[in-house]
Amino acid sequence: MLTPNYSQQQLSRLFPRRPRCRNEQALHDQIKTCFTAGRNAYGCRRICRSLRQQQVRCGKNRIYRLMRELGLRAKCKRRFKPQTTDSAHHRPVAENLLKTVPPPAGANQVWVADITYIPTKEGWLYLAGMLDLCTRQCVGWHMDDNRQMTWSLAPCGAPVTDSNPARD
Repeated sequence: MLTPNYSQQQLSRLFPRRPRCRNEQALHDQIKTCFTAGRNAYGCRRICRSLRQQQVRCGKNRIYRLMRELGLRAKCKRRFKPQTTDSAHHRPVAENLLKTVPPPAGANQVWVADITYIPTKEGWLYLAGMLDLCTRQCVGWHMDDNRQMTWSLAPCGAPVTDSNPARD
């Protein structure tokens, strides 16, 4: 029983440290070793799993607490984001022709196209589409699993409507 007259410091002198607390220094070293072996990417669960394979008894929460005390934090991988535009080039950039032309008065006068990517379970899927600027209808589209310049004009091959743009 604890008596209210004793301070925490006096109690620590009266009662020796538990065996688990004595093992923590050795566990600190093992955690640091696993952490650096995992290229600073191992979290508490993976470190706990690797220590259990080495026949060290430990729990996930204890490893988490010790990692926090040591200031160890796993590096998270950044999510891959495909780049569809290369802005770091030295070639001339084409001017925006839509700024110089008045807004279209009727359908099939101006078409615009763009590409985008869609993450799926099987990988990335690229979508190219063409819209009529006046009616905002999809004129054509194309999907593929790689980004090639050869199919950027392929939406004409999969027309949604039977309309054709006006020729000058």
